[in-house]
Amino acid sequence: MAPFEAGSVLNTESGPASSREDRRWLVSANGGRCPRWRGDGKEIFYLSMANQMMAAEIEEKDNGVVVRVAQALFYCTPALSAREDAPYDVSPDGKKFLISSFGYHNTPLILLVNWTANLK
Repeated sequence: MAPFEAGSVLNTESGPASSREDRRWLVSANGGRCPRWRGDGKEIFYLSMANQMMAAEIEEKDNGVVVRVAQALFYCTPALSAREDAPYDVSPDGKKFLISSFGYHNTPLILLVNWTANLK
């Protein structure tokens, strides 16, 4: 995902794209950030400008790529940092996400060490 000029995008709808030399395809018409690929390269995930986790299926076809219309998966409140390239990661199968986010409730984390000593 990168900024682009409308004339340089190969496809603007779901479907096969031509095989021009620059090989760029439109994934999101409304912008996005922090892209991550599924382990097999058949889906790309990204955060929308409205903080929704999005997913677009990708299929290689002939000399091009078919980009399916992106689907919203869920809303999140990511903790973005200038040092991070993405505040989340996705499992290789694309079914689990680990997200560094701001929650609505600041519930303290309690860590009990040496808990087996209390069992005696």
